[in-house]
Amino acid sequence: MPGAAIKISGDIRSWHESGPVEDVEITENVFDNCNYCHWGAALVDIDPEVKPGHRHAPFHRNVRIVGNEIHRFHRPLLLARCVDGLRFTDNEIHASTAYPPSGADMPDYIIEEGVTNMELQEIGE
Repeated sequence: MPGAAIKISGDIRSWHESGPVEDVEITENVFDNCNYCHWGAALVDIDPEVKPGHRHAPFHRNVRIVGNEIHRFHRPLLLARCVDGLRFTDNEIHASTAYPPSGADMPDYIIEEGVTNMELQEIGE
């Protein structure tokens, strides 16, 4: 995948063409060197389009990324905004040399406004 492997958005800014998600589970997948063209901020982007100043409340609910195998050269793994019940745990994360390292100065997780009830795994490589 040249960009974000998982993109959960939701247009609440202009066209209002999509709504929130609830009870999403992403499990038992292999993510192999995604985001090599760097569209999307992370392997998993949860980023509803919200008006500035309205990001304090959750939009999506119960998003679980659990039990996946991830081969990565790029950081961050996750960008999240406006989600209640976020879980990113029990994933096997392996460093990859398939592409030059990217985003080494970035954190593994970018957590923005409106994220509540979150559980994130420790990353060690």
